[in-house]
Amino acid sequence: MLTPIPGMSYLKSFRKESTIPSETPRRLPTKIKRDAFTLSATALNAAFGRRHASTLADALYSEQIRRLVSARRRGKAPVASTPLIVESLHFHQRNQLIDAVGASTFQGRHIGFLAQFEPRDPTSTHPQVIRMRSLRLIEPPPNKPSP
Repeated sequence: MLTPIPGMSYLKSFRKESTIPSETPRRLPTKIKRDAFTLSATALNAAFGRRHASTLADALYSEQIRRLVSARRRGKAPVASTPLIVESLHFHQRNQLIDAVGASTFQGRHIGFLAQFEPRDPTSTHPQVIRMRSLRLIEPPPNKPSP
């Protein structure tokens, strides 16, 4: 089969038998999704001052996440009890790691976040089977008042 190449003045020949069959998507167990949602919501609540940073246990959150939360909260007053709502959370599994992309709403602002989870140490006695490895917040710039 001949197919035109965009931006070129020639055709490329593709063979039908050379196509690689697509891989069926792997589904995550419900327990892992639930644990990821809980870990994400707790970390976001701590990052926005609704929960104290000391609630992020070493066994469940990496040092990077605890540093991020501490840096965000440094010098800021505690926030009123405005709810933080996790609007969506989507997963992509890569070998042992699980990538998560989500959106949340806090005080009328929409915040995106990226998280990565890894399996927990099998010798641990904690009921959760995953650990949050990294967290990145994607926030719009604050609105500046017009003069």
